[in-house]
Amino acid sequence: MRNLCEIVVKKSSFQQLRALTPEKLALARLILDDVRAGFPVMEAVRRHPEAAGHINKSTLVAAYTQLIERGEWQADEQLLATIRLKPVRTLSGVTTVTVLTKPYPCPGKCIFCPDDVRMPKSYLPDEPGAMRALEHAWL
Repeated sequence: MRNLCEIVVKKSSFQQLRALTPEKLALARLILDDVRAGFPVMEAVRRHPEAAGHINKSTLVAAYTQLIERGEWQADEQLLATIRLKPVRTLSGVTTVTVLTKPYPCPGKCIFCPDDVRMPKSYLPDEPGAMRALEHAWL
């Protein structure tokens, strides 16, 4: 079982990875320049890696929005549609949503199932949904 300190460290490193730094925004601008020049989005992203991996699409959208707001670029709906995340679709038209309830004891005695006292049975405290639920006091 992981302790609370490890969870806090993992959460803070997750937030650091998601933070929009000036370096990430500059890298996103290079990627956007490549996309405007005709490169496919994923190829442009791979051409400009960052130390922690690759720039995500939400960073590209944030950089695009800043460029428009500053008046450096004209709005381009086609470019925005290209860099934006695609909508989620399912075959049945129903989208699955995970809802975590407050932790309650489970009658099962599975030896492989995680059993952190702060989490519902089978959930780990370092999973993104569980981290958000714990952060918001299971509201």
